[in-house]
Amino acid sequence: RHLDDLDWEVIVINNAKVKAYSFPNGKIVIHTGLLDCLKTDAEIAALIAHEAGHIVAKHYMEVSRIIPPICDLLAVQRNEMEADLIGLKLLAAAGFDKHVAHGVYEKFGEIGREWGFHPWCKKE
Repeated sequence: RHLDDLDWEVIVINNAKVKAYSFPNGKIVIHTGLLDCLKTDAEIAALIAHEAGHIVAKHYMEVSRIIPPICDLLAVQRNEMEADLIGLKLLAAAGFDKHVAHGVYEKFGEIGREWGFHPWCKKE
């Protein structure tokens, strides 16, 4: 029910940062620096689906737990993995090949190690 009244929107910010994030109101923000790293519609859809996964899972409700002074790395990783799994379902439901997401997550790991993008998600 928490998704019923959302006004979903993807906002693209012209900025070289390799960054994306989402808000509980259904807004997904993607910086063009990250879009420059993605080559296909399916890769962009995987990114959007992952960010939508954070909204679906209500990860914003847990933010107060993982804000410094002590950042709970396991909680952050669990949230990312959960958003990955929800994103895979959304991606497949939208008609995209869900296997594309694994490559996107690996790409995130390569370009954003300092932010800890999906280092635990590898294609088997």
